[in-house]
Amino acid sequence: MASQRWLSSFVEDEPEYRRHMFAALSVGALLLAFLGCVDLVGETRFAPPKREARAAPPDPDALEAIALVQDWHPAGDEKTVLGRLAGAVRNPAYERAWSAEKTEEDSYLVIFREPAGFPAYAFEVSLEAEAVQATPEAVERLTMLRVREETETQDGLAALAR
Repeated sequence: MASQRWLSSFVEDEPEYRRHMFAALSVGALLLAFLGCVDLVGETRFAPPKREARAAPPDPDALEAIALVQDWHPAGDEKTVLGRLAGAVRNPAYERAWSAEKTEEDSYLVIFREPAGFPAYAFEVSLEAEAVQATPEAVERLTMLRVREETETQDGLAALAR
């Protein structure tokens, strides 16, 4: 009886009845839409995950060419290329910064690329002769690094002498 009184009073207040019915229908519609989506997803076949591409094993001759460049002393310089670059870049030994492409039977073009916006250093390497030849641009850049370091050292010594 108490529930009938509540229901009859509820039906008599038509705006509130409509508001509650609208809310109930909205929730029902959302529930049906959700269940429909769940059913569709259950039948959907997703593509299998892509397998990671395996990197090709490094070419031992290319690694040797890179090592020859890193240990090479440019003319008139007591430091190796790797040592000279250490004063200019954060991590010159970072292996992804170095690349070597085979140009002839025993020759490679070795390139050191600094972060974006910086110049690249290119070298031609003959593995048979164990010879390194820097491009003119690389010679110029390495010379500028050497001169800048020598100038900074001399300025530091002059400041200490005062």
